[in-house]
Amino acid sequence: SLYSALLAAEDKDDVWLESSWESGFWIGLQRAVQSRASRHREQKLQAELEGIKKEQEALVASSTALVEKLEGDVDIATQVHRKMYPRFSPDVPGVEVYSKYLPASGSGGDYFDIFEFGDKRRFGLLLADGSSHKSAASLLSVILKVRLDDLRGRFADSASFVKHLNDAVLAEQPKSPGTLKLSYGVFDRGSLQLEMTCAGGLAPRLWREGVVQVLPVSSNPALTDGEHEWKSVTHQLQPGDTLLLYSDGLEQGLPKTRGGVDGFLRAVGDPGTDALELRNRLLAEVDTFRSAHALPDDLTFILLSVDARALFLRPTATLRKV
Repeated sequence: SLYSALLAAEDKDDVWLESSWESGFWIGLQRAVQSRASRHREQKLQAELEGIKKEQEALVASSTALVEKLEGDVDIATQVHRKMYPRFSPDVPGVEVYSKYLPASGSGGDYFDIFEFGDKRRFGLLLADGSSHKSAASLLSVILKVRLDDLRGRFADSASFVKHLNDAVLAEQPKSPGTLKLSYGVFDRGSLQLEMTCAGGLAPRLWREGVVQVLPVSSNPALTDGEHEWKSVTHQLQPGDTLLLYSDGLEQGLPKTRGGVDGFLRAVGDPGTDALELRNRLLAEVDTFRSAHALPDDLTFILLSVDARALFLRPTATLRKV
């Protein structure tokens, strides 16, 4: 058996040519044993490698299936979320309304809606900016369950409507639902009055005769911040005014050289610019930012422009210039 081992190791000739064949035989035997041990280790390692490859293939397959499922779930959530948004601007004589929603990721942290009341004279503008997708999903869940159509005529003013949404979202997610900024206004196209409740500091901007103005709002906390006495403010718009409601994502989605939304609007500064042109210019600036950066937050805005020939019934409210 030793001789066979030497033959397998191809060391036979080396052994018998040594002057002391005993030492040569021992050296050859050691080589044979080491060679056999090496082949055994190689076979073992090869078997382990094959096992690792199979495990890796199984892991890749399961990971791929999981990713595809998650992508499918996100896609479904995105489609449901987007289908809740208005597909077109309402046809309101004397008023133009444009909107845009750009998600930073799958299901989105913003929500908005534009709807007409049954009297065909008033319509609502709702924009919400969640601190997380969870808070936005809570609002969306409330709206899906309660149906916004049923809520439109049940509340005397925007503040009571916002209170109802706050209570409903807290009931939906009682544990850490996340903060939710919100602007909700009811615009009367006959009197050009806008009755609005803002929560969490989402103060709209008014573009009047080329000057950017902050629309004064009551100091209300964000939604889901507990019980609160919500307050609304009524503003008198005038012909030629353009109102801009927007989420925090618009501030972050403009090039820094623009100085934010206020800086951009001041740069526009042309009384002849209509809402559609203003919308396109905003989107052009956002596209410039997106060409080099991913949006850090969901971006939503609503533009409302009053026709310069519309009837003007009441004096304008005092506004604070930026």
